[in-house]
Amino acid sequence: MSKKPMYLFSVVLVLGLVCGVASADPFQQDPGPDGIVSMEAENFDENVPNPPHTWIFVTDPEGFSGTGAMQSTPTDPGGGAGNDTGYVENSPRLDFEVNFTKTGTHYIWIRGYGQDGNSDSCHAGINGEDVPSAYRFWSFTTSYTWLNVTDGDPPRRTIDVPSAGVHTVNVWMREDACIVDKIVLTTNPDYTPTGEGPEESHRGPRLKAYHPSPDDGELYMDTWASLSWSPGETAVSHDVYFGENFADVNDGTPDSSGFQGNQGETFYIVGFPGYPYPDGLIPGTTYYWRIDEVEADGATIHKGHIWSFSVPPKTAYYPDPADGAEMIAPDVELSWTEGFGTKLHYVYFGDNFDEVNNAAGAAPTGTTTYTPGPLKLAKTYYWRVDEFDIIETHKGDVWSFTTQGALREPLGARTPLMALWI
Repeated sequence: MSKKPMYLFSVVLVLGLVCGVASADPFQQDPGPDGIVSMEAENFDENVPNPPHTWIFVTDPEGFSGTGAMQSTPTDPGGGAGNDTGYVENSPRLDFEVNFTKTGTHYIWIRGYGQDGNSDSCHAGINGEDVPSAYRFWSFTTSYTWLNVTDGDPPRRTIDVPSAGVHTVNVWMREDACIVDKIVLTTNPDYTPTGEGPEESHRGPRLKAYHPSPDDGELYMDTWASLSWSPGETAVSHDVYFGENFADVNDGTPDSSGFQGNQGETFYIVGFPGYPYPDGLIPGTTYYWRIDEVEADGATIHKGHIWSFSVPPKTAYYPDPADGAEMIAPDVELSWTEGFGTKLHYVYFGDNFDEVNNAAGAAPTGTTTYTPGPLKLAKTYYWRVDEFDIIETHKGDVWSFTTQGALREPLGARTPLMALWI
C-alpha cells in the first residue's frame, strides 16, 4: 500500500488543527435576555477527523467573518460522503466548549457556504450525541448565509442544554466541501443574526468592562446620557475616560484631560448640569469613552475597549440617492434622515448649483421624501434640505446626482442591433 495518501491526509490534518484554540477556556454564554453564544468555526476546541475526511481551515471564498472558515474534505463537491444516519460515528467533527448559564431550548444558527447542492449541508449536536432537532442544516448558497430553518420536524434547528455549566457543541460534516464560518446559539426564538453576526463570545473570566450602554457605534438621540457597563469580574473600581477626541480617550492616563475620575458605580452621567458637558452633548458630534477596571491592589488595571456613540446633526443627513450618485432613474423619489429635533423640512431642487445653494422661501413639508417629477436623462441635479426645529432653521448641504444616460440609436451597420446607453 502506498504511503502517499496517508502523508497527504496528515498534512491536511495538521493544517486544520493549527487553527484551533488549544487548552482554551470555554466560550462564555451571554447572561442577557438573548443568551447569545457566538463562535468562529476556526476557533474550535477540537477537530476530530474520520479518515479520509476531516475539516480544514480555508480563506477562500472571501466574505467570512473572523480569520477564515472550516471546510469539510475532500474540497471538491462530491455528495454522499456525509450521512443522514450514522454521522456521529462516520463523519469528522468540530467541538466547541461552552459554559452555559442558561438551560433548556437553544436555537442554533450556522453561517456557511455551499459550492452547489452537493456541498451545502452539515449536522449539529451537543455532547457528541445525535440530536434529531439539530440534524441537517442544508441549502447554504454561493454567498455566506445564515441557516436555522430547514425541512424536517421540527422545522427550527435546536439543542436542549440539560444543565448550567460546560457542555460541548458539535458540528459534523454531512457532505464534502461544505464551508462552516460561524455558529451562534440563542435562547430567543425571535433572534436572527445578520451580516457577520454578533461578536465572538468571550473565553474565560471577563476582566475588562463589557456590555456598554449606549451600544458601541450607536446613533444616540439625546443631548445627555447615562453611560453604563457590566464590570470585570475582579474589578473593585473603575477609571472613566470620556471625550470628543479618540486619541485623548485611547491614550488617556489618570493625569490626562480625557480622564473623568475613578468610581465604584457602573454608570456615569454626561451632558447634564453638574456633570461633564453641562450644557448638553453637541449634535453632529461623536463621543468616545473607555472604562479601565481596577483591582483591589490598585495597581492591576485592565485597560478597556474604546466605545463610541454619535449624536446626530441638526441638519438633514443620509441622502438617498447618495451625494454624487450616477445612473439614477428619472422618476426617482428623494429621501433623507431628518436632523436632530427637526419638525419641518424645506426642500430646494434644480439643475443649477448656485441657485439651489442660495434659494430661500420654499414651502415647508412634514415628510422626509420629495418627488421632483420626471427628470431629463443624462443630467446632473442638485438638492438641499433645510431643517426647522421650532427655534431655528438649519441650512443643509447641497447634494447632487446624475440621471441615467440618453438612449441613442445603433451606430452603423457594424453596431449590434440594440439600443446603447451613454
